Amino acid sequence: MAGLVAVLLLAQEASAHVFHGEGFSVTVDERAGAVSVVGADGAAIWRSGEFGLWQVRFEDGSVLSAADFGAAGRAMSAAPEDDGALALKYTSSEAEVSVTVQPRPDGVDLTGQVTPHQKVVLDFALPARLRFEPAQVKRFICPENGNSSVGTAFSARFFGLQPQDRPSGWRPQSVGPAGYAALFGGPLDQRADQDPPTALRAGARAAEWLPEALVARLNAARAVVNRPSHRSQVDLVVADSDNGPYFAASALGGTGRLWRL
Repeated sequence: MAGLVAVLLLAQEASAHVFHGEGFSVTVDERAGAVSVVGADGAAIWRSGEFGLWQVRFEDGSVLSAADFGAAGRAMSAAPEDDGALALKYTSSEAEVSVTVQPRPDGVDLTGQVTPHQKVVLDFALPARLRFEPAQVKRFICPENGNSSVGTAFSARFFGLQPQDRPSGWRPQSVGPAGYAALFGGPLDQRADQDPPTALRAGARAAEWLPEALVARLNAARAVVNRPSHRSQVDLVVADSDNGPYFAASALGGTGRLWRL
C-alpha cells in the first residue's frame, strides 16, 4: 500500500522490528501491534493510534484491532522473511489477519488480508488511525476531487489547539493554476477541452501496483487525457498515454506520494 521511507536495513530489537532509511526509520512493535515513523532529528513523524496497526469493522457494528491482541484467546506472531519483509499474523475467534511489511527502494509497503470466521467484514483499515504532533507538520497534503482541485495542503496550525470562537477551517476559492504549481512545481499540460479519447497503456511500473488482469484491461482502454501532468512532474506512472500520464504520482520531493488521475 503506501510507501513510507527509503529502506536500507532491517534490524530487530526485542519485540520491535526497525526498518532504517536515509534520514528515517520505521518501527513495527510486534507486541503492541503498532508502527511509528521517526525523522532524522529523532522526532516522531507519526505513530499508530489507539487501534494499533490495523482495524477491522464488522457488519454487526463490532470492531477488532491490532491493539486487542496479546490477551487470552488472541495470539499474534511476527517472522522476518528471506526477502527482508516482516510477516505478522493475528489469530482470534473473530478473524485471522495477516500483514506484510515489505521494504522497497523508496519505502515500505503494508499489505494485509482478513479471513473472518463468522461475521461479515465491512472494512479493513491498514494502517488504522494515525497520530502525530502538530509541531512536526510542515504540510499535510490530501488529494481532492479532480474536477475542483488537485489537492489540499494543511499547515501545522490547522492541527493545533483551536480557539473555540475562531476554529480553523477553509473555504473554496478559485486560484487558477497556482495550487497545482505549488504542489507540482509548474503548470500542467493544458490540452483542448474537447480532446478526443486516446489509447491508454500500462506504465513502466504498473505491474507493481495492479493485478495482471487489470493491466490487460488498461492496455485495451481509451480515455480523455486533456489535463495531464508533465512527465518531469511525476515520479511514478501507472497508466500512460501518448497525451501524457493518465494515472501518476509525484513523490513531493521524497515526503510522500500525491496521486493524480
